[in-house]
Formats: sequence, structure tokens, C-alpha cells
Amino acid sequence: MGMNEDVSMQNLNQLESKFIYSQLLKETLLEMKHDQQAVKDLINYCKEEYQSNIQELKIIDEFERTYHVSDAIWWYTRECFIYKMLNRALRIFDGNLIVRIGFFLCDMHQQIDNLYKKQIHQYHGKIFRVYRGQGLPTANFIKLSKNIGGLISFNNFLSVSTKRNFALGFAEDALVKHDMIGILFQMSMDPTVSSTPFASIPTRSYFKTESEILFSMPTIFRIGNIRKLDNTRPLYQIELKLTSNDNKQLREFIEHIRDEVSDATNWHLLGLLLMKMGQFDKVEELYMALIEQKFHDCDRVVFYEQLGSMKWHQGHYKEAMVFNEE
Repeated sequence: MGMNEDVSMQNLNQLESKFIYSQLLKETLLEMKHDQQAVKDLINYCKEEYQSNIQELKIIDEFERTYHVSDAIWWYTRECFIYKMLNRALRIFDGNLIVRIGFFLCDMHQQIDNLYKKQIHQYHGKIFRVYRGQGLPTANFIKLSKNIGGLISFNNFLSVSTKRNFALGFAEDALVKHDMIGILFQMSMDPTVSSTPFASIPTRSYFKTESEILFSMPTIFRIGNIRKLDNTRPLYQIELKLTSNDNKQLREFIEHIRDEVSDATNWHLLGLLLMKMGQFDKVEELYMALIEQKFHDCDRVVFYEQLGSMKWHQGHYKEAMVFNEE
């Protein structure tokens, strides 16, 4: 599986709320019950999105006929429509798509977590290294280089390799793009740290790459040394250290909101977090998608009330009244 895929990477010192969103989103989706109708809804959505792409439509038909929860990693590493749509949903907080693709995110996490529990003893508690090669825009690299000792998060599923040269090739490939820095992440992994689950996937991957390890989402690393690998090209190695996924800010946020809003579900928390991030369009997109789903009437009432309150505070009084009348 390629390592140049568009991975949503954030500096936690500046964008901690986005990590909290990703973690809360995963927990929310894992708590939901997903049935066969969820698969059908996604398939119908994808057929409409790819209606002019014959090749992808054939793959969507294959997915419809053959998909099973135990095949999630295989389908993701195939890098077809499901891979593209999941990464897009996580990268731009596409609530409409997230609601539809939630079952697949859950299947991915559960399969990785099951493999993690079976494999973790193989490391005997010893620290080991993995690598990831990718491109990084110059502006992002400058920000990263000023944050040594700080934290960085990858907010979707993360593919890495145990082979340094294999990953380095992807970093070098990125140099052909304008204003792009080639980055080789050298990641130090301590299997005794309670972290986001990860798994070696040679028997599960579409490409059967023996060296590939896949993380669930999101993951947090501490930034270490940065060194130049080539005097003639913008190619750098950045050392990262995997850190605990026990996030104090996430716990405090959830406790604070639940003190404010009695009986708040995780979907309500997600909407309120997006509001605090100023992502008002995303809130409306998420809640309208949820309203279309088979939620209880009391949940729908809360979604409409929150939309009405948001519109009122934005000064959109007519829209607020429409939502409050629903």
C-alpha cells in the first residue's frame, strides 16, 4: 500500500480540538449499531458519486456482492472508492459521508484491534522502529520544525513500513511536486505504552506487503530530532515517538459538555465540538445527515434545537425559526 496517501496530520499544540474530534468520532461510531442497511446506504451514495466512472462502479458492485466485516483491511488497502471516501470524510469532516461510512470505519478499527491483541506479545515489550515516507508542503514543514518536543497527530488510518528504504522511496517520489519537502518519518514504538491499536497486515492486505503495519485512528506522536538526508535535495528525516492515547483534554471536554447538556449523546458532543471549532457548516451537514437516519424522535428534536440555537447566534433568525418549528 502506498505511503503518499493524503493523511490528515495536525500539530496538537495548535489544533488539539481536531484530534479530540477524531477520537470522539471513533468512539461515537463504535457505540452505534450498524446493520446491512448501512452498507446499502453507502453503496447507493457511492454509485451516485461515481456514476461516470465505469471502473469504480464495477468495484462498487463487487463490494456490494462480497463485502464482509473480516475483509475491511483488504478493501481499504485496495485503494479504491472506499479508501478514497473514508480518507476524504476524515480529512474534511464531511458529516454526510461520515454517517454513511461509519460502519466501515468501525469494521476497520475492530479488525486492527483484534490483530493487535493477537500480535502485541510478539514484540516482547521491546521498542522497535517503523517508517513512513511522504511529501509535506514547505509551510507545514517549517511549522513542524519549530515544534520539536511538541505533539503531532495523524487523524486517519496510518500506514507505515518496517523497511526504511521502502518508505524512503515514497519520500523521494514526493520531491517531483512543486513546493514539496520529502519526509521520512522514523517512528519509535514502545509496545508497553497504551496507544492506538496497530497491526502487521501481510495476510490481510490487498497488496500482501510483508513490511506493512496499519494504525487505527487517531495516533499521537512526540516530535524528536529533524535532520537533512541529502545536501542537494529537500529530503529530511523526522524522528517521532508513539505516545499514550489516554487524552486528558478529551475526557475534560466530554465531562464539561455533559455537565452543560444533560443526556447528551456522543453525536450531540460532536456537534458542539464542531461549533466550538467554528465549523458551523459542518454542524448543519452532520445534523441534517443524522436527522435523515432512523433516530428516535427525541434525538431529532435535540438536533433541530441545536441547529436553531446555532443559527440564532449566527444572526440567521429566519432559519433559526424554521429549525425550532420542526
